Amino acid sequence: MDFHSIADSISDAIILIDSDGRVIYWNPGSERLFGYSEKEVIGKELHQLIIPPRFYDDYRKGFDMFRSTGQGPIIGKTIELLALRKGGMEFPVEVSLSRVLIKGMWHAAGIVRDISERKEAEHQWQDTNRLLKMFTQNTTRKEFLDTAIRLIKDHCGCHHAGIRVLDERDNIPFESFDGYSVDFMSCEGQLSIHNDQCVCIRAIMSQPDQQETGVLTANGSYCYKDFVDYINRLDEGKRGRYRGACADNGFRSVAVIPVRYYEKILGLIHLADEREGIFPRKTIEFMENLSYIIGEAITKYKAQEDLARLASAAESAADAIVITDNRGYIQYVNPAFEHITGYKKDEVINRNIHILDSGEHGEDFFRKMRETLKQDNVWKGRLVNRKKDGTTYHEECTISAVRDSSGEIMNYVAIKRDVTERIRLESIAQAVNTMNNMGYIFSGVRHEIGNPVNSIKMTLSMLKENIDRFDKMMIQDYIARSLDEIRRIEYLLKAFKNFNIYERMELQDIDMKSFMDKLLTIIKDDFLKRGVPVSLDIMPNAYRCYADPRALHQVLLNILINAGDACRGRTDPFISISVSRSADNMVNIQVKDNGCGMTEDQMKNLFKPFFTTKPDGTGLGLVIAKKMLTLMNGMIGVESKKDKGTVVSILLPGGSNA
Repeated sequence: MDFHSIADSISDAIILIDSDGRVIYWNPGSERLFGYSEKEVIGKELHQLIIPPRFYDDYRKGFDMFRSTGQGPIIGKTIELLALRKGGMEFPVEVSLSRVLIKGMWHAAGIVRDISERKEAEHQWQDTNRLLKMFTQNTTRKEFLDTAIRLIKDHCGCHHAGIRVLDERDNIPFESFDGYSVDFMSCEGQLSIHNDQCVCIRAIMSQPDQQETGVLTANGSYCYKDFVDYINRLDEGKRGRYRGACADNGFRSVAVIPVRYYEKILGLIHLADEREGIFPRKTIEFMENLSYIIGEAITKYKAQEDLARLASAAESAADAIVITDNRGYIQYVNPAFEHITGYKKDEVINRNIHILDSGEHGEDFFRKMRETLKQDNVWKGRLVNRKKDGTTYHEECTISAVRDSSGEIMNYVAIKRDVTERIRLESIAQAVNTMNNMGYIFSGVRHEIGNPVNSIKMTLSMLKENIDRFDKMMIQDYIARSLDEIRRIEYLLKAFKNFNIYERMELQDIDMKSFMDKLLTIIKDDFLKRGVPVSLDIMPNAYRCYADPRALHQVLLNILINAGDACRGRTDPFISISVSRSADNMVNIQVKDNGCGMTEDQMKNLFKPFFTTKPDGTGLGLVIAKKMLTLMNGMIGVESKKDKGTVVSILLPGGSNA
């Protein structure tokens, strides 16, 4: 097989030039690579065809050396050069040059291979590596995006590039850009995904118009070879779907590439150029790959910014913030913790949170705390802790459990507020209130017991003076009057006894369904005889509460009797009881009626001893109920409107299965 047969079958370009630098052989591979036919090049000087003009001087120096000595700096080597295709486009090639002896004369022979794809891959790898390196360095978000824009512009060779990022207000401003004019940025710098129509809006929303399918890639990027022509060919209605700023600025090549973090679109890469068709498919595909790195970086920097804001808030918070691991060993405390406890951060890091224990709370207390955190993720309550100097203090504490992706607890975050001074002031206020209440009590005792005592005294005095003159029936009547007054005194003394009988509560888990069923069994018949139906609704998550069953029975019985009395004489009276659970693990028992209700003035005096609106009441029922609920770590609230009805709400801690 001769030289021509071999050379014609090779896909690479094979070129022979004589000592004058003219082409004497041009194989089919050369024609495919450079675009010139054999007829167009034979006898022509090679440098005028495929060497970029800026390299002419270097080419001539090397060729002159080869012609005079048969040697040259690149003879016998493989080198990389830039060559020209027909039409003037430059592209990288790999050239192997050697000397060939033909008919007694030396000629230069070259094998030329197109390495555009390899150089493009290398270029992409280098650019990707640069971004990844930036990603791992201690840079700001702005520095990273600015670097990305410079890299993108260099890679694409375009005049204009920018990165838009979706913000909290659903706008997509340019966070970094290069090449765009002031007029363009004033018009396009801020876009709203709710108020504006634009390719950028549809790209970030993944909602392309039907006419845009021809410019969409499989990954949701938009690429226009000639955007001006594209817009001009649309009818007026479809043209209204574009703001037109790119076309108005003469951008023919336009590309919009979504920036993604997994499947979520965070922003856009916006490329533009006045030249037509400068974004080939491979460039867009590379930009799509690069967009994931940019999306990862945006997410990373946002997380860092959020963490910095959170850290700043924690450091400046007035409440103490403590983070521990799942065993209770301290990993972080803020300055407020140092101020409240007297411990410096270095003194408590890696020590157990129980260094603050005062001894006021037993193991059972902490066991229930851990159970609540395990079940509900949050515990709220009051603690008595000890400072570094040994003094105790009261704190309100909220502890939250932080779980990993598998649901296991990793950390606990506690927010602690020193309420020692508040409790002291509350105690003073309570003491003042107690003194006021004692005044009401003594006044009530004098009135409620003094009246029947005076009545008995008068009756017995009258009986003593007239016993010889009164007949038997009259004497019995006077004695009956005295006994009635004595029974009233006994009733009042029993109320006083009830006020103090539950000083020590026996708290336990109560099955609310069973408890309420028993209570309604006792009262339902009596209420039905009065024509007042009583309904009950217990939510499934409120089946248990933590209280003293005897005290709770008396509290509810008192409230239901009040509701029944309020419904007397009403049209279609009713009493409804509902039991539900709040987000903070409190069981809410509501008793609602459509009775006579109360005025604002009556509501103000509702919990004063001996204040009552009922002719035969003592005014102690709600006072006793409130005290009992307080001892059970609960509370009571009343809402009422005159002639509209009343709602009494009781809050008690939820039980273990609440």
